[in-house]
Amino acid sequence: MPRHVYLFSGASAVGKTSALKALLPLLEEGGTAPCVCKIDCLKTGDGALFQRMGLPWADRLKRDTLVIETAGLCHRCSPATQHMTAGCVLDCTASCRASGQLGPMLTQADFVVLTKIDMVSQAELEIISWQIRQINPGAALFPVDGLAGYGTDLLARWLLDRP
Repeated sequence: MPRHVYLFSGASAVGKTSALKALLPLLEEGGTAPCVCKIDCLKTGDGALFQRMGLPWADRLKRDTLVIETAGLCHRCSPATQHMTAGCVLDCTASCRASGQLGPMLTQADFVVLTKIDMVSQAELEIISWQIRQINPGAALFPVDGLAGYGTDLLARWLLDRP
C-alpha cells in the first residue's frame, strides 16, 4: 500500500498530464518513489510517456507514492480511494466562471492547480484565484505552467511536506 496517494482530477484537456510530467521528477528528487494510474479515458499514450520518464504505470513494485490522474466528476469517490491528498486541476483559459461549475472536484480539494497561466493576464489569474477561495477557502492554490514546469516546485514541496 502506498504511503502517499495524490489525486489529480479535472476536466479533459486542462493540463493534468503536463503538470504531472513536471511534478513527478520533483517528487522523486524529494525522496519518494512515485507510480502513476490514469483512469480518466478509454485509450491513452500517457503510459508510454511516463515509462520513458522512468516512472512505472501503476505497477506492483511497491512504490511509496501513487498518483492518480482522473477526470472523475465525483472527485473523491471516483477512484474509490480513502486517505489521499486530493487536487483539482483547473484550466485558467476556460473562463473565470468555470471554477463554480466543478462541484465536489473543487469544493473537496486539498489543493488546486491552475494551469495555462501563461495564457491569461495577471488580473484574470487574480479573479480566478479569488473565486476559488470563495468556493474552497482551505485549498492551497498553485498556479503552474505545465509545459515549462513553472510553479510545480512549490506544489512538490507542499506535497512532500504533508504528513
